[in-house]
Amino acid sequence: MSALVAGAPSNLTVESITSSSVSVTWEEPAQVNGILREYRVRVLTGSDLASSGIVPGNVTRFEATSLQPFTDYRLEVTAVNGVGPGEIAVTNTTTSEAGKCGCGQY
Repeated sequence: MSALVAGAPSNLTVESITSSSVSVTWEEPAQVNGILREYRVRVLTGSDLASSGIVPGNVTRFEATSLQPFTDYRLEVTAVNGVGPGEIAVTNTTTSEAGKCGCGQY
């Protein structure tokens, strides 16, 4: 029996947005297939990498900072087990205009 990579993290959700940052949360994949070592997060604008990070397997939150105002971003989260990176969860968002919080309280 061969080992399997993890499935995609579930419920990838943008929690907060400002003109220069985005916070996302997610839940553990339905199919972990072993022990989760880490999550890899990538934030892209077009094909350019704007931000990235690695968080421990027991952390399901990431904040990307130093982003550009009013810009479209693609956020990708990958769970990594002992076999390697698994399936990718994806969501898209747009940072708010400069001077606006994106929290619905203007």
